[in-house]
Amino acid sequence: MLLVDTAATTEIRVALDNPAFSGFTTNPKLIAQAAGQDALSYAAYRLFCESLCRFAGEDPRVRHFMIQTIDAGAQTQELASACLAQLAHAGSTAHAPALWIKLPPTLAHLRSINMLRRSGCKTLVTGVFTPAQALLAMRSEEHTSELQSH
Repeated sequence: MLLVDTAATTEIRVALDNPAFSGFTTNPKLIAQAAGQDALSYAAYRLFCESLCRFAGEDPRVRHFMIQTIDAGAQTQELASACLAQLAHAGSTAHAPALWIKLPPTLAHLRSINMLRRSGCKTLVTGVFTPAQALLAMRSEEHTSELQSH
C-alpha cells in the first residue's frame, strides 16, 4: 500500500492519478498546514478530519486512509465515530475505503485498539522511537485484551 503523506485534497487528487497510490496518510501538523494554521483546536481538527473522511468516501480511488488521533479515550472514539459516519454518508457500499486510526505508543492509546477495531477501524501505532515502545506496540496488537484489564 502506497499512501501520499498530506492533508491537502488537491495534492491527494494529483497523487491518486498515479495508480500506484491507494490513498493518503496525515498527521496533526499536516492537517493544520492544510487548514492554513500553525495548530488547531480539537474541534477544528475533528471537523477537518471529517471533511477528509467525506473526501475519501466520495473518491473511489481512495482505498486506504490514515488519520492520527490527538487525544486518548473518549475523543479517540469520538473522532473515529465521526469519521465513520462521514464515510457512510459520502460513500456507497461498493466503495468503502479502510479508515486507519494512527495512535501514539502510550498505554492510554494502546488500550483503545480493541474499541477502534470493533467500530470498524484499522489501527496503527505511530511515533515509535525506542525499542520499549516498539515492543509495547507489537504486544498491544497481539494482546489488547490484556491491556484493557490492567
